[in-house]
Amino acid sequence: MRILGIANAAYGPLLGRIVPAELVSIYGPHIGPATPVSATATAGFLPTTLGGVQVFFNGVAMPLLYVSDSQINAVAPQNATPGNSMTVHIVSNSVTSPDFPVTVIAADPEVFRNADGAAAAVNQDGTLNSAAKPAKAGSIVSIWATGTGSIYPRPLDGQILTAAQDYACCQVATAPVFYGRSRPAWSPG
Repeated sequence: MRILGIANAAYGPLLGRIVPAELVSIYGPHIGPATPVSATATAGFLPTTLGGVQVFFNGVAMPLLYVSDSQINAVAPQNATPGNSMTVHIVSNSVTSPDFPVTVIAADPEVFRNADGAAAAVNQDGTLNSAAKPAKAGSIVSIWATGTGSIYPRPLDGQILTAAQDYACCQVATAPVFYGRSRPAWSPG
């Protein structure tokens, strides 16, 4: 069992870098259970053990969203400091992987996407945004992204917030249509 690479869970290459509070995908052979397990939040938090698996960043168990034989989705620590290094290792059914080095960067946002490459987006009326169901002019479209960097005030790692939070973390520089291949320009804010 070993880590082959870590990537932004929304999209991106397998690199040895993470962003504070980023949802990451960890890849490697036999790093988790043969039958995938998805997390269920209990008591307002994501679990740090799932399907017999734990992921550690600098020795601290981190919240898990999904574990399988070749992929684990976890939350990177909020207190990770850009410019510093960390080590990541997995414990799966009492077997520990070698440490995998990562570098912490300030931000590298990616939008979650559908299989066709379009942003996974929901129109203001609750319908999924698509070529057949585009957003109405002047309406709000909700998209999900990760890798935007630290947020303030910082919730605890893996904490499930019960109300919408306005962190003003990102601003979309180009706007109009989210369906298609165009990508909005982001700026950490």
